[in-house]
Amino acid sequence: MKSLKKSVIAVLVIGTLSMAGMAAAHPYGNRQGFCHGRGPGFGYGPCGDQYQQRGWGAVDMPEEIRAKAEEAAKLRIELRSVLSQEPLNREKAVALEGQISKLHQDIRAWHFERHLRDIEACHKEAVDQPVSK
Repeated sequence: MKSLKKSVIAVLVIGTLSMAGMAAAHPYGNRQGFCHGRGPGFGYGPCGDQYQQRGWGAVDMPEEIRAKAEEAAKLRIELRSVLSQEPLNREKAVALEGQISKLHQDIRAWHFERHLRDIEACHKEAVDQPVSK
């Protein structure tokens, strides 16, 4: 019985410390001029809603990039099919993986450029906003 009480107390202490640690993990608060209080380039906050849809389904994704994403998805299905066959066609699998990697590299480059534009817009918006106290 005594060891059960010690276990319960230990679990409660660990839980309390964990909650305190999570609360302390966000030290910035919601400061003016920063996106969602974390610094430029993150979240929603005063930077507007340019971050509403990210990833492969981004609203502002150009047709060229969207076509590359769709092609990569088709190639992944084909690659899964090749990998599930016996005997394994290693050359075809390597070629498909290379094509998928090239498409993903192009898509990631577009995402990164867009992210840089968003950060620059956030910086500009943060500079243009008056700081209120």
